[in-house]
Amino acid sequence: MCPTCGSCIEKKFLVDFASNTFITSTAKVQLTKAETDVLGLIAEVYPSVISVGRIIERRYGWQNEPDDPLAATYVHIARIRKKIAPCLFDIENVYGSGYRLIRIFKHATKNQ
Repeated sequence: MCPTCGSCIEKKFLVDFASNTFITSTAKVQLTKAETDVLGLIAEVYPSVISVGRIIERRYGWQNEPDDPLAATYVHIARIRKKIAPCLFDIENVYGSGYRLIRIFKHATKNQ
């Protein structure tokens, strides 16, 4: 439910792995392969939280892991946040738990 108006929140997005894009009814953004992988993992559990450890485990496994996978994951998330903002989505850091994809609601306000 929307915290402002109480309307139902539906899953209205697509992470397209073939074209490395994030698509919503309001916008379509191009991502890198790594960003698509990370966003796909976060979106897979929407609207729940996924831990950073789980993202790293699923993204890298035991092969081709960068020198600092934690820092690499943080950089990917920061870049994804900037790119998906026009789609009215964000990645929320849930302290002590991990990350989750959230919708940003922009409600019209009355001019007084």
